[in-house]
Amino acid sequence: MSVATAPVSSPAAVRWAHAAVAAALGVPATGSEQSVWAVRGLAETALGCLLLRVPEALWIVDDAVRDARFGPAGAAAARLRRVRALAGPVPPFYPEESEPAVPVRAVDADVAAAAAALRRYCAALGDLPGVRHDADELWGGGPAPSAHALLARGAVLRPSAYDHAGVRTSPAFPPGTAWRTWFRLPHGPVLVERPPVAPAPARAVWRAVHDGAHLDHLAALPPAAPAVAEYGAGLLTAEAYAMAVEIVAAAEAWWTGRAGLVRELCKGIAERAGRPSGDGGFGALPSLASAYVLGPLRLLGGADRTLPGRLGPDLRTRWRRVAALVPSAAELDRRMGALC
Repeated sequence: MSVATAPVSSPAAVRWAHAAVAAALGVPATGSEQSVWAVRGLAETALGCLLLRVPEALWIVDDAVRDARFGPAGAAAARLRRVRALAGPVPPFYPEESEPAVPVRAVDADVAAAAAALRRYCAALGDLPGVRHDADELWGGGPAPSAHALLARGAVLRPSAYDHAGVRTSPAFPPGTAWRTWFRLPHGPVLVERPPVAPAPARAVWRAVHDGAHLDHLAALPPAAPAVAEYGAGLLTAEAYAMAVEIVAAAEAWWTGRAGLVRELCKGIAERAGRPSGDGGFGALPSLASAYVLGPLRLLGGADRTLPGRLGPDLRTRWRRVAALVPSAAELDRRMGALC
């Protein structure tokens, strides 16, 4: 199966794989969360190795998995094994797919409050009392837009939008292999296609707003590959930023009367709000799950020192502007004061 985006020299691919493996293993967590999170990161790294088409790069992932001696890692292990199987038989030392032993823990109070605040925000936007018109077609009629077209159309919704015309795209991977769909490889940023499982409007919003925000983030960082935003603590900031962009975009869409866009954005926000409770396979990943709910509220509230360049100031400017116009955004802004 060819998943190439562009040829990369073997030394460059090997250097990337070594750096990506180290970043995948260096997660800010302990116990079962550390293990499951590391396996998830190695699945992303293995996917990147397939994109590079350099077998020696994937061997580095094999070595890391063998040396780590991971215990059962549930869905993370299943995905790692599926990705590895695209290159041949899965080595016997890869982790088992059975569920890990996860300690029962209550969701932190501030995380639970942030999730509840986001649900209330989406419920208020969903009432749509100020919408002047609605549209079934989120991005207009005709054939499904390309990834580059969606990124360009979504630029107006992203506070620090860059031109991503030069971003490469990969062919679609089989179901159950791709999770993170944005990478910075030695030859530049790459978007990974997924099979069209979700409805077209949801896929369009995901690509135009969420993935677009991740690419904006990558573009604002130094050119090292992999980027700091792809793994570990950097990934926590990256997911918080992409979520914050979605929160702002939902209020802006409400104000401009784009009901279809509001609905799709709020579906995504509500789904992420359920992750701290274990939804979506995040039961073993409380730190990562909280990044999707408390993280964006902290960024919107001004705790953005980890964001590069203009990302933080641009985000806050857009949020303050829309919070002055949209009642539900103003209410969320008030709640953020108590949470952040």
